[in-house]
Amino acid sequence: MTSRSNARGWRLQALLCAAVVTSAVGGESSLARGADSRVGYREPARAEGATIGARIDAGGTNETPARLPRSPRVSFQTRLAPPIVGEPVASRGGAFVVAHGRDRVSALDASGHSLWSVRLGVELASGPIPLGSDAYLLVSREARLFELSNAGVAREREELGWNAVDGAVLFAPTAEGGAVVATGARLARVAPGGARGFRTKLGVSLRAVFDWRGATLAIGRDGSIWLRGAAGDPLELGDFGAPVGEVMLAGDRLFALTEHELSRFDLSARKGAPGWADPALALHDVALAHGERVFVAAGRSTLVELARDGRELARFTLPTGENGAELSNLVVDRTGALLVVANGSPLWSVTPEGETTSLLGTGCPDPLRPTPVADGRVVAACRSGLVRGLSDKAR
Repeated sequence: MTSRSNARGWRLQALLCAAVVTSAVGGESSLARGADSRVGYREPARAEGATIGARIDAGGTNETPARLPRSPRVSFQTRLAPPIVGEPVASRGGAFVVAHGRDRVSALDASGHSLWSVRLGVELASGPIPLGSDAYLLVSREARLFELSNAGVAREREELGWNAVDGAVLFAPTAEGGAVVATGARLARVAPGGARGFRTKLGVSLRAVFDWRGATLAIGRDGSIWLRGAAGDPLELGDFGAPVGEVMLAGDRLFALTEHELSRFDLSARKGAPGWADPALALHDVALAHGERVFVAAGRSTLVELARDGRELARFTLPTGENGAELSNLVVDRTGALLVVANGSPLWSVTPEGETTSLLGTGCPDPLRPTPVADGRVVAACRSGLVRGLSDKAR
């Protein structure tokens, strides 16, 4: 199903570069497990940095440096032991790594074939958290940390000192090659190479974490904004004035979705700024393209394009039909092309010119955010274990 929008705002220029996480994490180990010898292994090519976090990049902007497919088709389909824990992340040469089956982590190539698979023997609370281009961090339900190499070798690192991890794990890679992880009100900075990090607890449940200017930035679900440097207690910088949903960081500016408003906060000035709002629409996700254009998934089927200062540039309704589907997640590339997730509906591809295509055969009731793995290649996974590859070349 295809339609075309005449809104000029859908045309976006190319973005020159994208955030890339640096060196891999080291650290002492009390456990080493090799990849399952029954699963073949081939050393993949170097990582392309298409995905380094659950919201695609370190700032959670949902923008990928990899070009999204223009005429996407299903290139492969496979099923892994359920459930899939967190989104898959890009590995090397179009490969990807995924946590599934509660305690297993597997790497698959660009055709969906297994490269290696390893069981950690503990229930995982997080998907793979990229640490540079050569390692991943995983958090168990027992609050134990594991480091996994690109060759499928796992090592246990330090314990977080938390009783358990009951909810979702928030994370962000850090510039020095470590990671910030959080769950509930608990926050930790995991340092690379045996350096000391920190553990702390805030008085609010957390919604997002970032590495900002070498310090740890945390945003509470109540809209409060906290900063913790190399030492000392976290300081409250300000707040959004309302509970927040998705949050992204672009330079020194935070963008957050409240129920009906996209709010902004300048970290350098420590003050908020007027944002865009529509009291008739519930806001679900936000993406930033070219550092200037903001896309918001709103209501059941509405995409809104905004300038960075909050001016509305275009509004577009996806023809999702009357089956109850509701927009949930966005992924954008440097040209402004979009992939849009609608729960219970196939994925939608939106070109920079506003042409929309429903990708038949890609729907599931429990979709995860699609993972760009290379130019023209995307992995779309469902929590129930179904994994599909999308590319410009049909299978």
